[in-house]
Amino acid sequence: MTLGGDDPLTHTIEHVATGSSCVVTETDDGGATSTSISPDEPVVVGSGEDVAEVTVTNTFDPGVLHLTKAVTGDAADFAADSFTADVTCTADGETLPGFPQTVTVTPGETTSVDALVGAECRVAETDTHSATAVTYDPADESDATQSGVVTVGPADEDPVTIGITNEYRAGGLQVAKLVDGPGAPEASVGPFVFDVTCSFDGDDAAYQDTVTLEGDGTTSELESDVLGPLPVGAVCVVRETDDGGADSTPPP
Repeated sequence: MTLGGDDPLTHTIEHVATGSSCVVTETDDGGATSTSISPDEPVVVGSGEDVAEVTVTNTFDPGVLHLTKAVTGDAADFAADSFTADVTCTADGETLPGFPQTVTVTPGETTSVDALVGAECRVAETDTHSATAVTYDPADESDATQSGVVTVGPADEDPVTIGITNEYRAGGLQVAKLVDGPGAPEASVGPFVFDVTCSFDGDDAAYQDTVTLEGDGTTSELESDVLGPLPVGAVCVVRETDDGGADSTPPP
């Protein structure tokens, strides 16, 4: 018989011969932490209204899962302040009520998720905020987009932890100036001034700088220092705001 779920939590078995000795065992505890059966010995079926009764108690102890967040890389300063992730916990092959659960994780902080002792949980970040790479500890060797599975322990013990790390690798940008025409290279003295604006992860002004190039009149090619670190994937626009008296200037 099945109790609970879509069925009642009680069940009466009728037409059992008086004097029969019966034993009740639970074959599926639904992921319970512990199970007790009372009485824990065979019951004898009586007659008439003398009904034998067996009570099966399933205990589900609370557990907790910890999530930690870290950002690394030379361009980590461009990382978001917080990230969202989906946590999925199952017990006895079924997804627990309230899951998947969307949580916010913050670099340098620990996020606690309430679950059940014995539940198996995994996490997947739903917004990487343009990170170059995302890794999990433990990892899922067959799917890099989510963590490996951990088993939740009692809330009063050291909680099991899943770590999420977003890496922001860095690149650089260099402004190069070519002075051409009859006045070159003497006209390369300048100064030539440029505005640099880079967008990243939805921020249209994630990086802004002003670059000034000046020559000595002996060369037609000028280069700035490398600007950065800039996050890999940033989109940059360079606009010349002072052309040093040139007759024409290319568009941004």
